[in-house]
Amino acid sequence: MFPYAEPSRMNSVVEFLLATGKRAVGLLLCAAAAVLIAVVSAPRPWRTFVPLAFVCVIMVLAARYGMVVGLFGSIAAAFIFAYLLYEPLGSFRVASQSDRSSLGWMILSGIALPYLLLPSQARRNRTR
Repeated sequence: MFPYAEPSRMNSVVEFLLATGKRAVGLLLCAAAAVLIAVVSAPRPWRTFVPLAFVCVIMVLAARYGMVVGLFGSIAAAFIFAYLLYEPLGSFRVASQSDRSSLGWMILSGIALPYLLLPSQARRNRTR
């Protein structure tokens, strides 16, 4: 393919591309789950608690696909919930103070909990 490319450099490029693809799949799964949950629970009276329960989904995806998915997945889910779940619908503005605080706690938990509770990728690689 590349006559002068070093094999070790090519391996690192391939590993980087595979890891990036894995993170992209995790982020797409997180966004799809957020859209599905937002559409299903929009007319429900307990929709204030949806982002707090969604932290469990973020933790599972962060454990499977990496901590970057936990970070960006919680931010993407907050935008999706603000747009599809809370009044006024179709706007990123959230009218209720309790809904805003619920989104804030989801972002904080989705960013902090994977770093605190899940083993780092470097430690996982060392144990293999």
